[in-house]
Amino acid sequence: MRLAQIIEHTESLEFDVRFSVLSGFRTVLSGFEIDETVQALITLLHDNPDNQLAVLERLKALIPDYQKDYMHPHDIPVCAYLYALNQVSSLGALEVVIPAIISKEEFFWSRKMAIKILENLNSITKTLTVNSQDTVSNDKDDYHFVANSSSTHNIKLSA
Repeated sequence: MRLAQIIEHTESLEFDVRFSVLSGFRTVLSGFEIDETVQALITLLHDNPDNQLAVLERLKALIPDYQKDYMHPHDIPVCAYLYALNQVSSLGALEVVIPAIISKEEFFWSRKMAIKILENLNSITKTLTVNSQDTVSNDKDDYHFVANSSSTHNIKLSA
C-alpha cells in the first residue's frame, strides 16, 4: 500500500467507525497493534523519513479542523498517526503537535495518546543506566548517583 492510500483509508468513515466503538484506551492501542492499515503505515514510516514528515504535516493540517464543543471529526485518525509516529520517530517530531492536541477538549483518544507519549518520555528521562557497582537513590526528582562508591553526583532531571 502506498502512503496516500493509507492516509485515505485511515481518514475513512470505515476506519473511524471501527475504532470509535471501542470502549477503552488499551483496547484502541491493541486495535492499532493488529490493524493492517496502521501496521502498514508504521512500516512505511520506518522505511522512509520523508513519509514521517508527510504524516506529520497531515497531522498538523487535521488538528485545527473542528467545531468547538463537539468531538473532533478526526480524533481517530489523529490518534492513529500519533501512535504510528511514536513507534518510529523521536518525540522531537511530535513535540510540535502534542501541545495542540492536549489543549483541545474536542479530542478524546488523541489526547489520551498524546498524554501517554509525554508520560513515556517522562519515565525515560528519569531512567538511569548504571552497572552493578553503581547505586542510585531518589529523593523526589533529585537523583543521587554514586559511581563505584568513590564519588557522588547529584543529578536533577526535568520532566
